[in-house]
Amino acid sequence: MRLFARIYAPVLSRVLSPAGKQRLKSWRGSAQKLWADHFHAYTTKELRATLVEMGIVKGDSILMHSAYRPTNGFQGKPQDVIDVVLDVIGKEGTLVMMSMAYESSTREYLRARPIFDVRRTPSRMGILTELLRRRRGAVRSLSPTHPVIAFGEKANWIVADHDHCRYPCGPDSPFEKMLQLDSKMLFFDLPFIGFTFVHYIEHQIMEHVPFTLYESAPMTALLRDYDGKDHQVSVYVFGEEAVRRRDVEPITSVMTREGTARWRRIGNTQIVLAGMRDALTTGRRLAAGGTLPFNMRA
Repeated sequence: MRLFARIYAPVLSRVLSPAGKQRLKSWRGSAQKLWADHFHAYTTKELRATLVEMGIVKGDSILMHSAYRPTNGFQGKPQDVIDVVLDVIGKEGTLVMMSMAYESSTREYLRARPIFDVRRTPSRMGILTELLRRRRGAVRSLSPTHPVIAFGEKANWIVADHDHCRYPCGPDSPFEKMLQLDSKMLFFDLPFIGFTFVHYIEHQIMEHVPFTLYESAPMTALLRDYDGKDHQVSVYVFGEEAVRRRDVEPITSVMTREGTARWRRIGNTQIVLAGMRDALTTGRRLAAGGTLPFNMRA
């Protein structure tokens, strides 16, 4: 399978018609899924055991970043992944996911003057986030730029007053509240190369950053609340240089090396678990020594 993908598929893609290329792509995807389901299959029971072995316990608050690849080998539906995590943390725990409505930069998103409807605007952060958004009992924060979805014991407290945060990832935001809960970050089917909590870390080490972290003036964002009422809120967005230079690898590589980020592979899925406090501590320590979560050569 891998030999074909590496050698023959590129050759065929140069000689096939567009329709032929689409059929090749479809065949390749189906073949990869069959391969994963046969050689890398794992069940909900095995996923649950892995999460427990990694250190997730009843009552945990989890900030989950995820993708869902059809070739991961998981013998269940995407919804089942959420159910497994909720089962492990129990009713006393809280599951949080990002639910931004864009994949571009915040600045580009706001320039288009969209209305962020907290009830209706879909998440662009992957299928698991959209499934959690639609789950009965889930709540979403009133932030047009960095909304979170939360489900569980602390959900309402975590999302409360996010629309009052001029720095959506900074002080008094859901990220600071989750830090107070000693929350853990869980990465499912996604490499440990970026996490939204890094924006909170950046805010905390701002005095070490040799360029302006935020734009000098806030931008106006349009928000439609749970009652269908429209509001204008002002938020600070990251400056162009911060966006261009951002590189979380200095933090993630140290956490991996020091063991504060735990890695496991189950089936064809990579899972990473890391504590928010550990990430903040690492980021502050590195910044004090001159190493920042930015590419200073860019």
